Amino acid sequence: MHLKLLIIILVFLVSGCTDNKQDTLKIGAILPLTGKVAFVGEPEKAALKIALQDIKDKYGDKLKIELIIEDSKADPKTAVTLARKLTEIDNVDVLFVSLSKINKAVSPTLIGKDIVHFATTTSDIGATSATPFTFRIYENFGIEMELLAKHAAQKGIEELISIKTDDYAIEQAYNELKARAELLGVKVSEGSLIQLGNKDYRTELQKIPRKLTNKQGLVFLGYGPEFPRALKTLKELDRGIGNKLGMYTFMTGAAQSEGVELLEGIEFSGFAKTQKDKKVFELTSKVMNTLPKYQASPFINFVYTYDAMMLLAEAANDTEDRNSAEELTSSILTKKRYVGVGGEININNDRDSIIPMAMFKYLNGQIVPL
Repeated sequence: MHLKLLIIILVFLVSGCTDNKQDTLKIGAILPLTGKVAFVGEPEKAALKIALQDIKDKYGDKLKIELIIEDSKADPKTAVTLARKLTEIDNVDVLFVSLSKINKAVSPTLIGKDIVHFATTTSDIGATSATPFTFRIYENFGIEMELLAKHAAQKGIEELISIKTDDYAIEQAYNELKARAELLGVKVSEGSLIQLGNKDYRTELQKIPRKLTNKQGLVFLGYGPEFPRALKTLKELDRGIGNKLGMYTFMTGAAQSEGVELLEGIEFSGFAKTQKDKKVFELTSKVMNTLPKYQASPFINFVYTYDAMMLLAEAANDTEDRNSAEELTSSILTKKRYVGVGGEININNDRDSIIPMAMFKYLNGQIVPL
């Protein structure tokens, strides 16, 4: 009798372990699918769905995933409500959250919860300190602003005058640039502050000098949609003539929305991988086929969202309890180095990654590497 009971218990335990391995991994995603930055969220949504199909093709029934995607509308309050819904009602195991300001708002709701968190299209310094299970597979302002500062110094620029968007993440980028540039003998000073949603930049841009010296340059720090209007207004005011530098958001379709002629001569940081790369081009083509309205641009944020999803799947497949944030995190960290569509991704002990960056220039209507 005791032996039979022992056998029943062992069968139950073994069965439990097997079933645990077969448990569905529930993934939630909060993306800006409508509004002014839908150009960020829509390709990310497509990339996640493409990754989901690729995971099914690769792992079959060994790895079952359920994906729930919600629209933050790029609004922090909406995102917080959605995060609570996904984590407390849908009981997701993993949460993808897009945009710096949205991650900042959502992160406190994840503290103390057994949930792996991927901060996508988020460049904040220290973004992965949000929770013990937060990862970033994306570029960060520290690396990008150091690259931009070195480029300015190499050009012989001694002063950068900022035209920046009034936003906490952009302010962080400005402070990083200022600190790193000043170590190289380049002064960074405040020029104009642009309010998001404001359609008239004339008053602020009157602060910009008419003509810059060879040792001066403008540096544009923002999200992209505001760049065309700022550049057109500067031209109308006959101001800011001279060196123009910027950040990786000059790669966005939003920055190119009023023609690349407006961007001629601007030098900016960007992802080292571009659509000339075969794997990036193939994924971009799939995204474009999924989203007919999506305009291809060198802004390949969705590539790293895809890579994050594929890395997660690989880690989950190697984990006994894939519903445990601690075990999933441990499995991801053991990999350290992951080669995805966006190239080699190195993950450090802070759960952050290093994405290769490079300098580019708009020249004769084309983006060329420097």
